[in-house]
Amino acid sequence: GGDATGGGAAGGGMGQRDIDVAVLKLTSAGALDTGFGDGGVAIIDHGQALAALRDFGWDLGIDSAGRPVVFGIANTDRFVTRLTSSGELDTSFAVNGTSWLDFGYNDHLRLGLVQPDGKIVSAGYTALPTGVVSTLADGGTTEQTANSIILLRLNDDGTGDPTFGDAGVVIDNPLAATDGGLWGMAEAYVAVPHNGGYVTGGYGRWASSGTVDLVSFRWNNAGVRDTTWATDGNLVFNLVGGDDRARNGVALPNNRVAFVGSAVPTTNNLDGLVMITGSLGEVDTSAEVNDFDSNGYRLYSFDRANEAFWGVAVNAGATHLAVSGFRQGATAAGTADNNDDAVLAVVPLTGASAEFAQAVPLSTTANDRFWSVAWQDTKIIAAGFVTEGDDSRIAVARFNADGSVDTSFGTNGVVTFNLAVGAGVEETARSVKVTADGSIWLVANVEH
Repeated sequence: GGDATGGGAAGGGMGQRDIDVAVLKLTSAGALDTGFGDGGVAIIDHGQALAALRDFGWDLGIDSAGRPVVFGIANTDRFVTRLTSSGELDTSFAVNGTSWLDFGYNDHLRLGLVQPDGKIVSAGYTALPTGVVSTLADGGTTEQTANSIILLRLNDDGTGDPTFGDAGVVIDNPLAATDGGLWGMAEAYVAVPHNGGYVTGGYGRWASSGTVDLVSFRWNNAGVRDTTWATDGNLVFNLVGGDDRARNGVALPNNRVAFVGSAVPTTNNLDGLVMITGSLGEVDTSAEVNDFDSNGYRLYSFDRANEAFWGVAVNAGATHLAVSGFRQGATAAGTADNNDDAVLAVVPLTGASAEFAQAVPLSTTANDRFWSVAWQDTKIIAAGFVTEGDDSRIAVARFNADGSVDTSFGTNGVVTFNLAVGAGVEETARSVKVTADGSIWLVANVEH
């Protein structure tokens, strides 16, 4: 079990550091909403860390009653925790406010969502035994494990949905071997609602080792994989043989899906990626996708060796995507630069409006990244962290629809929160959501 407590500075002390999950509610102007939790912050603590395994919040949803639903992992288990609208553990949900799923291995929950009907869906993966046994050089044997996609759907009360998969759980590796050989692997970072079912985005490979490709699959409303999706049920994107990944996705009109992540166009060069699929899983090359190349995807370079997108949101009119991420590493000219920078793209989907795609550093001397993004009417809210004096802080920035900084928000467009004071302490927002009243919600990870 765990508990939800008020915010404030996280405690120090000797011994191994722990990470707890923080839920922050901000007003539309970026101030902590003191009607939630303790001064605008609620802390979820599912126990002390075990070695390097600690509580970690990956995503956040807000249900129709204004209750935050947090998706994450605690040590090796995945959890879905619901708080009340005032920031306490919602004990009417699952068991003492938390639904747990444990396969006995290292479980990985990534992104989730709360449906309009109240059902709660999350995507992830777990390394499971494949049943394939190999003989070792010393004559012993070992059984292969391979990452398999895990989808979980809960009812509004936190119980598993019996109409989806097996008691609400789908376990599947679409890239498993069919000839008795070693399996490939598949991971799902996001499950996007799609025509009554779900389309996943992530990465995987057919072989048991080597580079990975962006992969997407579709499951219907009962949790059965759709073999008509893309080619034989598999959308596999391999740019030029490097590691290509989807990290997030969002539904578009006409059952299209936009994925964001990264791809490798040349050796030792990782670029941000935006790709749009058609309703059947084909890469969308239609004219409706404004200014995309004939392949239905686009790469974004920000003059660094390592660049990736992690956040994506579509505006109310489905005319623009907001995409967020980071850049790090050497510049294109080969100059070393250890200062990570946040990046932002505003991608037009229709019409002829201009595109914005730039690094938007929150600090010129230290690291900063965006992990998530949301629309606040015609404004863009991006969230992540910034380091100030070796002390990481939760960072939220607001931009205008053209990508320019909204200087009316916070200080020069940015607000920061320092819940864990101290050099070298990890503190970052991982997900941001904006509700109809303009309130800004964050799930963050705070080390102490």
